[in-house]
Amino acid sequence: MIKAGYKQTEVGVIPEDWEVNSIFQTMKLVNGYGFKPSQWSTEGLPIIRIQNLNDIDASFNYFNGEIEEKYHIRAGDLLFAWSGSKGTSFGARIWQGEHALLNQHIFKIIPDHKRLIKEYAYLVLRKTQEDIEKMAHGFKSSFVHVKKSDLVKVVLPIPLKKEQTAIAKVLSDTDALIQSLSQLIAKKCQIKQGAMQTLLNPYDETGTLKAGWVSKKLGEVAFITKLAGFEYSNYFNSYKDGGEIIVIRGTNITKNELNLSDIKTIPRSISKKLPRSKLSKGDLVFAYVGTIGPVYLVNDDDKFHLGPNTCKISAESVINNNFLHVLFTSHMMEKEILENTSIGAQPSLSMSKIRAFNFSFPEDIAEQTQIAQTLTDMDTEITALKTKLSKYQKVKQGMMQNLLTGRIRLVSA
Repeated sequence: MIKAGYKQTEVGVIPEDWEVNSIFQTMKLVNGYGFKPSQWSTEGLPIIRIQNLNDIDASFNYFNGEIEEKYHIRAGDLLFAWSGSKGTSFGARIWQGEHALLNQHIFKIIPDHKRLIKEYAYLVLRKTQEDIEKMAHGFKSSFVHVKKSDLVKVVLPIPLKKEQTAIAKVLSDTDALIQSLSQLIAKKCQIKQGAMQTLLNPYDETGTLKAGWVSKKLGEVAFITKLAGFEYSNYFNSYKDGGEIIVIRGTNITKNELNLSDIKTIPRSISKKLPRSKLSKGDLVFAYVGTIGPVYLVNDDDKFHLGPNTCKISAESVINNNFLHVLFTSHMMEKEILENTSIGAQPSLSMSKIRAFNFSFPEDIAEQTQIAQTLTDMDTEITALKTKLSKYQKVKQGMMQNLLTGRIRLVSA
């Protein structure tokens, strides 16, 4: 039963005083100009292309000539990229840059100001973007392309302008909070990168190895192994469902964190038979085939086992395992990885090359521990902020769902 004061429409149940209008009825769409490379210049007005919507630091091409006013874009104009990547370039955004010119594949959206405020037009376009992407022509994985004739048919729930303004204000305040938190995370990440470069740099200002630091090959300070052939063929080629021990494959390590959305398991009894590749607390699991470089520090005993495309790195007593983990996430180790990677059917590293990785570290375990703790504390703070950001983003999605459908009213009917 529909609640009093609401009505059933083609966009779902909405308040009785709301209208349902199409994009065609409420907005004018002006496609960008088809600039040719021969028209590009190094001076004049910048040309807004898809790459400039993806990346604020992307370089611009320029046009130094006369062109109709309808192609001019100024800060605050509403744009809609109708051909691009889902989640990045495709869809609506408000231009925050300087005076520029609009390239093809992007619409300038001009709301009918009698029915719609620009801020609400932006929000309602973002909310319906998922539906727009589903009907887009040429949809392939993450790339979408929508025709103007299809886009203008999309229908939108439209409240009175007073309520549009109230909705836009609440969601704009939430966006400002999210943006502020995102900027803080970016700042903390920059600080951490600077700290890593300082704390893990083995050389003094003269380029000489610091006093108390030594240079070694990884194989000299750690035990490194992968699955043996018989282990893979006898136990891992056919995974058991419902096993107690999680097998860590290369695909399970994402951005140096464990991704357990797609796990394989083996029985504990099998893991015990294979002590060489069993994982214990303090071991590093390093992806060395396919996506190379992600590393995970095991924090539990008797819970994980080494899987395909990964190797186990067990630090010996001369090096702190947390320090080794931090080192593997540094630019210095990234350079070692890139220089030694073989490119074939898929990128890979041999065990001999992994064992030959060169790196430097302080001989004093206490110093290693302090460096690792400092950087780990920074990571913990950044992770907490990212969790908070994710929570705010989910809250905003819920707010959008409720406010843009009229389930929650900010003004009296």
